[in-house]
Amino acid sequence: MRNTNIPLFAVLLLTLGLASCGSYTSTSNSPAATPTFSPAAGTYTSAQTVTISDSTSGATIYYTTDGTTPTTSSTRYTGAITVSSTETVKAIATASGFSTSAVGSAAYTISGSSVSGQCIIQSSNYQGTCGPYSTYDVTGSTGGNVNVQMGYWNEPNAPSGSSQTMYAISPESWYVNATFPTGNTAVETYPNSDAIYSPTNPLVSSYSYLFSGFGGNMNLNSNTSAQSAYDIWLNNYGNEVMIWTYLSNRSLSGCTSLATNVPFGGTYGVPVEKWDLCRYSSGEIVWYLDQPSLGTGTSTVYGLNGGSVDIYAMLMWLETNGYLVSSSYLTQIEYGFEICSTGGVNEEFEVTGFTISASHQ
Repeated sequence: MRNTNIPLFAVLLLTLGLASCGSYTSTSNSPAATPTFSPAAGTYTSAQTVTISDSTSGATIYYTTDGTTPTTSSTRYTGAITVSSTETVKAIATASGFSTSAVGSAAYTISGSSVSGQCIIQSSNYQGTCGPYSTYDVTGSTGGNVNVQMGYWNEPNAPSGSSQTMYAISPESWYVNATFPTGNTAVETYPNSDAIYSPTNPLVSSYSYLFSGFGGNMNLNSNTSAQSAYDIWLNNYGNEVMIWTYLSNRSLSGCTSLATNVPFGGTYGVPVEKWDLCRYSSGEIVWYLDQPSLGTGTSTVYGLNGGSVDIYAMLMWLETNGYLVSSSYLTQIEYGFEICSTGGVNEEFEVTGFTISASHQ
């Protein structure tokens, strides 16, 4: 029989010899260097050109500008980016032979105080107004009655962590930076451009045409709940008609359907779009774009960032079909953003156009 008994001292020598063979190499890679930003985070009075760099050779950088944590699915950095409003830029780096870097972050506050004519309103002045403006892009209302409104009407009761700051040049050029919690479903604010028609209060039926051009952008994330919208007041604020031009995660629950696929447009350069109509128990009437007819976006996020609407035709349809009293008169036209939630991060809502063209018969 073969002897398989090995002396203990031999086992120890064998073990020690094996342990001393070669060198130990870790299988875990060290992380790439954390990205850095230039200029540094801080408060500036004008837009900044921001460069992101990384000291790891061959690193690829990914970044976000909405305060969310970047991943390799985020925007790839290929050159300097322009920061024109208050926002937080975050970045990560990846490189061959390295694990993903820690997140680099730089918060930029653009105060705009050096921008000629810019009006800035902070959250504390939640019902503040910029203007009045003398504008030739709004007719049927005197220049002294055209304003940009902060519209943060629910500020005293807004959820914790909510904020809004407005930066306005004119009714055709302004934006707000807003933060509202994820899951919030109540409208907290309606920053807007507005034209007031009182005390003249013209009859809707007295117009031969009344249409409006708009431009608006929402820096959306998957949790944004908001819409760009006209808010039209009639009969000395006795009746309200809204026209929703872009919707993001906005429920129409509780709004009773009145009509679908009603076409408006085709004259005065207004494109033909189909609209649905509903009414809330409060009496508020809402025209909103019919998503299947529009053919873009999804069932929860869709609309137009720019275009025009035939306000006269839409209001007269309501009169003709008994949803507005006959001989209704115009009190105010507003265009802006109804905001419920930004997903808990800072987002920019920007108006890039607001015109009203009108003529009385």
